[in-house]
Amino acid sequence: MASLLEVRGVNAWYGESHILHGMEFDVREGEVVTLLGRNGAGKTTTLKSIMGMVGRREGSISFAGRQTIRLPSNAIARLGIALCPEERGIFASLNVHENLMLPPKVRDGGLALERIYELFPNLRERLASQGTKLSGGEQQMLAIGRILRTGARLLMLDEPTEGLAPVIVQQIGRTIARLKQEGFTILLVEQNFRFAQTVADRYYVVEHGRVVDMIANTALEASMDKVVKTDAEWKAQLSPEEFKVARQHGTERAFTGKYWNTKDAATVAMAMGAAHAQISDGVIKIGVLNDQSSLYADISGQGGAVAARMAVEDFGAAKKGMKVEVISADHQNKPEVGSSIARQWYDRDGVDVIVDVPTSSVALAINQVTREKNKAFLVSGAATSDLTGKACSPNTIHWTYDTWMLAHGTGSAIVGTGKKTWFFLTADYAFGHALERDTEEVVVKNGGKVLGKVRHPLNAQDFSSFLLQAQSSKAQVIGLANAGGDTINSIKQAAEFGIVKGGQNLAGMLVFITDVHALGLQTAQGLIFTETFYWDRNDQTRAFAKRFAPQYKGNMPTMVQAGIYSAVLHYLKAVEALKSDDAPKVIAKMKEMPTDDPLFGKGRIRADGRKIHDAYLVEVKKPSESKGPWDYYKILATIPADKAFRPEKEGDCPLVK
Repeated sequence: MASLLEVRGVNAWYGESHILHGMEFDVREGEVVTLLGRNGAGKTTTLKSIMGMVGRREGSISFAGRQTIRLPSNAIARLGIALCPEERGIFASLNVHENLMLPPKVRDGGLALERIYELFPNLRERLASQGTKLSGGEQQMLAIGRILRTGARLLMLDEPTEGLAPVIVQQIGRTIARLKQEGFTILLVEQNFRFAQTVADRYYVVEHGRVVDMIANTALEASMDKVVKTDAEWKAQLSPEEFKVARQHGTERAFTGKYWNTKDAATVAMAMGAAHAQISDGVIKIGVLNDQSSLYADISGQGGAVAARMAVEDFGAAKKGMKVEVISADHQNKPEVGSSIARQWYDRDGVDVIVDVPTSSVALAINQVTREKNKAFLVSGAATSDLTGKACSPNTIHWTYDTWMLAHGTGSAIVGTGKKTWFFLTADYAFGHALERDTEEVVVKNGGKVLGKVRHPLNAQDFSSFLLQAQSSKAQVIGLANAGGDTINSIKQAAEFGIVKGGQNLAGMLVFITDVHALGLQTAQGLIFTETFYWDRNDQTRAFAKRFAPQYKGNMPTMVQAGIYSAVLHYLKAVEALKSDDAPKVIAKMKEMPTDDPLFGKGRIRADGRKIHDAYLVEVKKPSESKGPWDYYKILATIPADKAFRPEKEGDCPLVK
């Protein structure tokens, strides 16, 4: 049987993290092949590399005799490859029928809707239901059904049974068997060994980003020693105490597979509890995760890693005999990429805490992954106040700023000047929605009125149609509920349309000093917004900025980069006090200890995970007022810490009693 897919010597990276190390395998036409391995082994990254969804990859990937390693994702899809991701990717605002019809047909041979409904009768019954109304099993059916329409020859299914009820798992298994009978080729990523055993022709065992074994289904019984450990083997690997706990708490999945499932290993580790009051692996590993290549790169980017390393240096880790390592990666502003990196870092790379994560949709995803893994997450770059509200977590601290602070600082100040009518230009994702929501609440509460709103895609280049709508609304204030490159482009194009000259005002709801630098004082002068850090505020902030700038493009630090420094410094103080990097205990210790550092001064961390410090209402200087490079702000008012952030009892955080 000819190989439909051949993968040879494939390496892949997420930022600085090297995930795949010479991956090699093949999939023959008409067979079902399963990639087996623990979390973080590189299985999902393999699928994404085949699909062209990994930024950097090397090696050879051949599909139907055609080399695809240099092709973009859309071209790969048109060859007949389709991916059903672990997170399913269902559009919440679309109903079942709309989700099914969304992807285009790329080839002949796709299944008709009636055939899909035969495979998944539940979908016929839920045609008009929105994605958010479906159960997990129904969402998985919809995700698989959607790729069946496209005409793809190779179906890649990533963890299709994850979290599903046994009856749904059985239905998925029957469907895969029927698809195989109809000639589909299927590449499956699965941890449920017993499920994979019922559908697969061959298994590739993956560890550390490479294939370490191949087992045919016919040889499975004879090869069980390769995929199942005996108690004697576990005893040889674990300490007596660990083995005892594992036997008490482990499930069949924990003891099935040569490569132990780290989700279950985490259960064992948590059960061990206080037995490990020390640094877990001798190294405190800090992962700085952010946008390093797109519209938010200047806000944090590699400068975030610089700030984290400065905190490690200033803490004096080396002198105290503490080994601390800082790594970084680019999440590309995509929740699925960020989640994949987080799982890889936590499960395989030994990362103890993830720091930064601008782009609220990504931060919310990492927030959930961190809670599942019982690790630590220190947020500096993301803005949504939901992180200390309905999405609060005992594993997360929100450090630098949030949408409530921005709305009440900037929004209240502008409404207070008598400008009551607003129109919102909003980035269409979690951050923009939250900032618009919080600002609108402030405007209405203070007697103002919102005349309209329009939402634009992330990293938009052309704002003309959105700005024309804002201009025609006649609103006194156009609120820019966006950030980074989107804010810069909005303001530049608004100037071209003469919006400010026509009598309307722009309110930058989230503006960074790097945005002002990119705009220039001539364009940015007069902007009023809220910050929590300004490099020229006092001698300590100036000293930090003087050290930071030569290490990062000559830029002065943003409040996000300053927040990373402050958060990492406090984290290390808590680890030192505990003599442990056990994540839940460190987070609890951070909340217990008052915060104090040269950039934000004294503060504290509340039960909901909100770090409290002063904020500042600033105005951008006129060119004639600036005394030199980066001398951009006038501080109009200091908003005290207890007034700057949402009252703890108003956030609906379950952690607040």
